[in-house]
Amino acid sequence: MNATVYYISIYAFTWFLHFFLVGKYVAVGGICPNFALTAVIFLSLFRAEISGMVLSFVIGLTWDVYSLDIFGLRALVFTTINYLCSVLMRNIYCAKISTQCLIVFLASVSYSIIISFVLHYTNHNSMHFPFDVGILLGSAVTAVFSPAVFWVFNKIADAFYLNSNFGEQ
Repeated sequence: MNATVYYISIYAFTWFLHFFLVGKYVAVGGICPNFALTAVIFLSLFRAEISGMVLSFVIGLTWDVYSLDIFGLRALVFTTINYLCSVLMRNIYCAKISTQCLIVFLASVSYSIIISFVLHYTNHNSMHFPFDVGILLGSAVTAVFSPAVFWVFNKIADAFYLNSNFGEQ
């Protein structure tokens, strides 16, 4: 029961950050952090693999419902990034802030390139080349905000008395 409420809290907090806070207060010059991707990476690094992948799929599917892009694209990309991060990062000590920022930066660049590439070549976004400076700046901003978001997610876990394995990998 506590785990279910925890994952619902993560989901609600992610969407509060992403849709309400970012669009109005955090975005500077069109560059804003991707809190949904940060939640996906947190789930892949510090939570159970299957429940993290399911929530990553739900986060991506919810975003797809609110966007006019290809339905299911973000759900597929979020689930794939969650799986790859959870498999590739098993032997890396992920509690260090520098490691978290690097992982989030690389995953954010990968996410942005994949989404831009697919949208560019399906003529949904034919004005932009799939790779530009905005991808790097947006990824850097996401990486800078990620340790704070990871800390909040762990405080939510502590509130629900879940055994947080943050820093115990």
